[in-house]
Amino acid sequence: MKKATLPREIALRFLSGLILGLIGAMNLYFGGLSFATFCAAIGGIMIWETARLTNPDIGWRRTISLGTVAVIVTMLGFLSWSNHLLIFALFALVLILGIGLVQRNHLKFLGFALVILLAVQALFWVRSELGLLMALWLITVVVATDIGGFFFGRALGGPKLIATVSPQKTWSGAIGGWGCAVVVGFGFQLIDPNISLLSSLIVSMASQIGDIAESWFKRTAGVKDSSSLLPGHGGFFDRFDGIVGGSLCFWILYQLTTISSSETFAQL
Repeated sequence: MKKATLPREIALRFLSGLILGLIGAMNLYFGGLSFATFCAAIGGIMIWETARLTNPDIGWRRTISLGTVAVIVTMLGFLSWSNHLLIFALFALVLILGIGLVQRNHLKFLGFALVILLAVQALFWVRSELGLLMALWLITVVVATDIGGFFFGRALGGPKLIATVSPQKTWSGAIGGWGCAVVVGFGFQLIDPNISLLSSLIVSMASQIGDIAESWFKRTAGVKDSSSLLPGHGGFFDRFDGIVGGSLCFWILYQLTTISSSETFAQL
């Protein structure tokens, strides 16, 4: 039975990943409202999944209402992201509503929901302010880290990275992912010298932290996947946890430079 179902599972994983990737690439290319809508939808779904992971007994109506509010709030944030006070108020609305709906594990919900909201805003900011190439570099680094970590980990094995949180992750996979990210960074550097290898490595590490944090979240909830919305993959949080970590890290480091230019971050 396992041998018969394995090709089907691989096919489902490939097909759903391809469809999601094509939709994401199309919206990334067009940017603006198109990319904002895509990011808001992904963010709202991840907030929905976060609520379910926080309290598995929560009803569907509560999670759907929370996810819907998160989508609306995220879109409003995109439309006025330069108004920090308004964004703070919008985020507070989602977090307060979420606390009331999930009913337990409030700190866990607050932490992950806030990170998701900030990361989605950060990703949209990268595309809007730094352009298509920088956003493409960021996403490609995360994807290369994920793919490199998978194949190097499977091929080389060895000591576990954090066995109590994610038994499948190894140091060989982590280092392999970093190496793939640096190679990607080198390729993008040939197009834009402002993209440094160090920035690629930092984003790669941050994406792995996002992956590990989400693995811990699922382990504490006693589930394998954040949801079953993506056949062969699990949930949207399972697929975008690295993007969450990488985008938020990039935005924070960029802001810490205090100078609004991509050249500044490249000098890190």
